[in-house]
Amino acid sequence: MVDNLNGKAINLKQWANEITKSKPLFEVIIKEDNKVIYHNKGYSGVVNIVQSRVTIKGDEMEGDSQVLAFGKPELILFAFDQLRQKLSTIINKLLI
Repeated sequence: MVDNLNGKAINLKQWANEITKSKPLFEVIIKEDNKVIYHNKGYSGVVNIVQSRVTIKGDEMEGDSQVLAFGKPELILFAFDQLRQKLSTIINKLLI
């Protein structure tokens, strides 16, 4: 695993062990070169941050990433399914 690229990463969510009945509101901010390019709020999400170059050879891929899923488990599943559906066109083009 690659160390945090800027040394300032924060991760206080132990999502793999979290089962909750509450429905907290999460805020996500993504910056590119210090400019906010995405800002939204929601009840759940799935994020995978690539931290090193990825090598792609055929259908095999290598690289390093950090994964975060947050919210209620059923909402995490919904978020993942929506991501899978919306990226299926890109995935199919890359793997063909």
